[in-house]
Order: sequence, then C-alpha cells, then structure tokens
Amino acid sequence: MGERQKMSRKLKSQSTPFLVAAAVWLAVGTGLCALSKAAPTAAAVTWFGFFWGLSILDLGIIWGLVFSIGSWEGARDRARLGLRIGILVLLKLIVLMIFGLILFLKHGIPQPSLLLGLGTLIVIPLLGGLAWSFQPSPPEPDDR
Repeated sequence: MGERQKMSRKLKSQSTPFLVAAAVWLAVGTGLCALSKAAPTAAAVTWFGFFWGLSILDLGIIWGLVFSIGSWEGARDRARLGLRIGILVLLKLIVLMIFGLILFLKHGIPQPSLLLGLGTLIVIPLLGGLAWSFQPSPPEPDDR
C-alpha cells in the first residue's frame, strides 16, 4: 500500500467522528429551530442552515490549516505547501468577515437560529473530539 493511500485512510478514519457529529448537530439544530416559537419556522431553519454551513466551512478551513502546518516538517515541496497555507488563511479571513458582516447588519435573524448556528463552532469540535478520543487506534502494519 502506498504512502498516499495510508495517509488517506488515516485522515478518513480521523475525520469520521467529526462528520457524524456535524450530521447529528444539523438534525438536532433543525429540529430545535423548527420547534421554536421565536420566528416563522422556515426563516429559523433557513438561518440555522446558513450559519451551520458557514461554520462547517470555517471548521474545514481550520482542519486544512492544521493538517498543512503539521505536514510542513516532512514536506518535499514547501513552496506549494506555503501557498496552500496562505490561501487557507485568506479563506479563513473571508469567512470571518462574512460572519462579522452578517452579525453587524443583523437582518432580523431569529435568536435560536443564531445561537444554534454559531454553536456549531463549539459543538462539532467538542462532540467529534469526544467520539474521536474513544476510537481505538489501528495497529501499525509490519513493514518487513
């Protein structure tokens, strides 16, 4: 098995708990927004979905940055990796500006949607990290 396949399998197994946590939080948040009486159901669920998606994009960018910075030491092509890190930092700043602009303008966003949508930034790493910490580590293959 090639190095690239090993790395891909390892990344997939490590990201699965976070993807499951994101799906569970999407279902829970949508249900809670639909049950809230603070705003019309369609508006509350739409705003929650928007904030959830933007938060998932933000967490994905953070994950990419951590992975890229972590692989800096053994990288063969540091110029390409440096460019990737620079682009990810730029994307992170753009996402933060979108968050700030929306919160500054506050287009009548229902409070449950705002709370649950921005709570995604806390809940997904917390629940995903908790589930990830209980995963058994795969045995290392013998390279004989």
